[in-house]
Amino acid sequence: MLLFACKTPIAPVAVDQALKQNMTSYLNKNPKALNKMHYKIDSVIYFQEAGFYTCEFYVHMKSDTANKTLPKPIDTLGVMKVKMDKNFNVVSRYY
Repeated sequence: MLLFACKTPIAPVAVDQALKQNMTSYLNKNPKALNKMHYKIDSVIYFQEAGFYTCEFYVHMKSDTANKTLPKPIDTLGVMKVKMDKNFNVVSRYY
């Protein structure tokens, strides 16, 4: 009975990879995006709280070509702070 009652914690490497993967898919599949950007998560720093993770993602944002809203292609790095639940769904973005 005790073996089934205990839940094994997720390894930190697996949490890191899951956070990166889910944030990448969240950013790249955003239907509200005005321009077609491609996002790649370079690294993540996170803090595990009771029901969620507070994360700071270092993001590489790139557009392939210029369009009418962008005078030239974009290639930049930035930081996004996110609150993500234990099921790795984005709850809210701080910035």
